[in-house]
Amino acid sequence: FKPVVKLSIEHEVALALTVTTSAATDIATTSATLNGSLDDLGSFTSVDVSFEYGTTSGALDNETSPEEMSETGAFSAALTDLSLNSTYYFKAKAEGDGTISYGDELSFATLPVAPTATTSAATDITTTSATLNGSLDDLGSFTSLDVSFEYGTTSGALDNETSPEEMSETGTFSAALTDLSPDTTYYFKAKAEGDGTISYGDELSFTTPS
Repeated sequence: FKPVVKLSIEHEVALALTVTTSAATDIATTSATLNGSLDDLGSFTSVDVSFEYGTTSGALDNETSPEEMSETGAFSAALTDLSLNSTYYFKAKAEGDGTISYGDELSFATLPVAPTATTSAATDITTTSATLNGSLDDLGSFTSLDVSFEYGTTSGALDNETSPEEMSETGTFSAALTDLSPDTTYYFKAKAEGDGTISYGDELSFTTPS
């Protein structure tokens, strides 16, 4: 009989390097903070973590500076000099000796520059009518937006609004109110809204005569 030789081959199984992408925070017009967590170092004693990001989903051509981590936990990176009112895509990255793991791709949108509106004194006040006045001082990031007035009889709780008027340049605007109650104080403030971004002027008041 020929002797039977049994070979025992041991395979070293590398543990999975795992990283998670978390939602961006501190989002402003030109900056944001990217967040992630290193969930498992796999077979490594330390790894480099970073974020890849860009303005095109699936083609993230920028990367934050790597940070070395030797234990699991959260990590973040601050981005600056971003374009305002823009969508950015990003994902967390962990790399150990050429082995790379990514978290899911997430996105965030930088904020637009808000418009600026000023509330001016009401005019043409009668027992049942008045004209509200305001000015659009800056359109912010918008080429056009809607202006109006919120008003009511309780300060801080203005439950009525005039019909919006579209404006594409700075200037004054007004709205005529009718069917008001005599001898009543009304509170109002100018409003400018562009694509969900809202700016208000100060709250002013007037009183209709009796």
